[in-house]
Amino acid sequence: MGLQAYEALAAGALLLALMTVVQKRVVTCVGLYSFQSLLLGASTAVAAARVHAVELYLVAALTVALKTILISWVLLRIIKKLRIRQEVEPFISLPLSSFAAVLAVVVAFYVGGRLRDAVHEAHDFVLPALRRGHQAARHRRRGPQHDLRGW
Repeated sequence: MGLQAYEALAAGALLLALMTVVQKRVVTCVGLYSFQSLLLGASTAVAAARVHAVELYLVAALTVALKTILISWVLLRIIKKLRIRQEVEPFISLPLSSFAAVLAVVVAFYVGGRLRDAVHEAHDFVLPALRRGHQAARHRRRGPQHDLRGW
């Protein structure tokens, strides 16, 4: 399991988020939320397997237990208790909300790409500066090293 599994899970979560935008039934939205939370937990487990971090497995288990099971159960119970059976009234039309969601995804990918490029450009400047700062701090801790053999 590597980067391809992680990207597939992220694409699935994005697809579920876009599906939530066009849903009219509250119960269906809760189901999509639950499935999206499951994908989030799975992607955390994939990241844990990739970097061999036991703590991330715990985070994945908590995500699945809390978001997928507990929160979804509480939401469905509230819907049942309040007897919500009607569809959600959209604030804006369905095509306009779908367009806005897709536009938000495109903008997010553009900004994310720009940030990634900026990080790569700053990498060549920041890393040498950090090394020089680390060497200066190490020199300060030890004090100047003088060669006293000539005395």
